[in-house]
Amino acid sequence: MAKSILRLPRVKMRTGLSRATIYARMAQGTFPRQVSLGERAVGWLEEEIDEWLMRRIEQGRKVRQDRHPNGRLKAGRSEQPRGEG
Repeated sequence: MAKSILRLPRVKMRTGLSRATIYARMAQGTFPRQVSLGERAVGWLEEEIDEWLMRRIEQGRKVRQDRHPNGRLKAGRSEQPRGEG
């Protein structure tokens, strides 16, 4: 199966994240690592970006389901600190 590589502008567009946030999350281990395409070029595997996006969507939906209609967390639930995932 062919692998597609996304360059930074496409990754930013797909994720809605800034360059600084992408690199900060990579350093935290919460975002896919880039692959070297040459001496001065990097990219990200499209499949890994898609998987990361799906996990973020699932986590976001789970947090919403754990909340009361008034926006507060239901009893016994704890929210992940911001920036996780």
